[in-house]
Amino acid sequence: MTERIAADLEQGAMPAVILAGSDRRPGPVPPGARAHDFLAGYKGAEIEIGGRPIVQFVRERLIESGCFSCVLVAGPGSVYEPMAPGAVIDTDRDLGHNLRRIFAACQWSARLCIASCDIVPAAADVRAALDLWKAAGGPDFWVPLVEIPPDLGASAWKPKYGIKPGPDEPARLYLPGHLGVLDLRAVRTGFLCKMIALIYRLRNRELERRRKIIFGLVVGDLLGQDLLNMFRLRLPTMTWTALKRGWRLYSRLRQGRLSLAELEDALTELLIRGDRRRRGAVRFTPCDLESLARDLDTVGEVAEHGGRWRGKREGLPCERAGPGH
Repeated sequence: MTERIAADLEQGAMPAVILAGSDRRPGPVPPGARAHDFLAGYKGAEIEIGGRPIVQFVRERLIESGCFSCVLVAGPGSVYEPMAPGAVIDTDRDLGHNLRRIFAACQWSARLCIASCDIVPAAADVRAALDLWKAAGGPDFWVPLVEIPPDLGASAWKPKYGIKPGPDEPARLYLPGHLGVLDLRAVRTGFLCKMIALIYRLRNRELERRRKIIFGLVVGDLLGQDLLNMFRLRLPTMTWTALKRGWRLYSRLRQGRLSLAELEDALTELLIRGDRRRRGAVRFTPCDLESLARDLDTVGEVAEHGGRWRGKREGLPCERAGPGH
């Protein structure tokens, strides 16, 4: 660890990592969207904003925010090293594996910010997001929930989530922010990697379809963890806890009755290590930071931001091949 990073950590700074792997298995196309509009490839390198790869734009905005000790890019070194020299975590597999590589590379830091490579954030929005995280008490797992703006434009197809801000309030529609903060000492990183990889794989499916697939894929893994717990003389409760909490969350979300507090309490039990579990360990903060939620998944969304897609679209050849593509 360099002296600069050590000094930054003493001041409370954290590194940020931009997820920039390849979307080899794009999610299913939701109703109202066209399959050939969806992007497939290394979006961080193949989306151009202002004539440059978007990953450079995102990295500059994160650096400009002044919130981080360093800003790294997680993706294949052969693709991203020329765009972020000396700042690449070389990884090029599925999302779960890429997250594990990030956590291993950043284990010198207690806290970590992770951002997507396909957003177009304003530096002021990044600073505002980190201020919200601090105002929430510095939770161990934090994600902003972005209130739906009046006009989503080309992003109108994106799945939206109805959640009640308070127990006695009606549900409001949100988009998840594509920037978050976690504490590597407190979060069950192994379980988190598997959960996020599944959520990402099924991100555009209807809730009922997601429930069936996740049930089938997760149960076996949780049972294996419980067997391991038994060998370590611990109570085998992981499977029951996850299924009980997961089923309730699904049912309440589908009915439009899920509150933020219920979501946070359930994920605290699932994601936070027992010795760090406390109220407020997991927080989702409603906000209006639209630039953090408008990730670019389609040709139309790229064009709406004045950008250009240089890679492939689902079912179509490359529009134009550039150097290194």
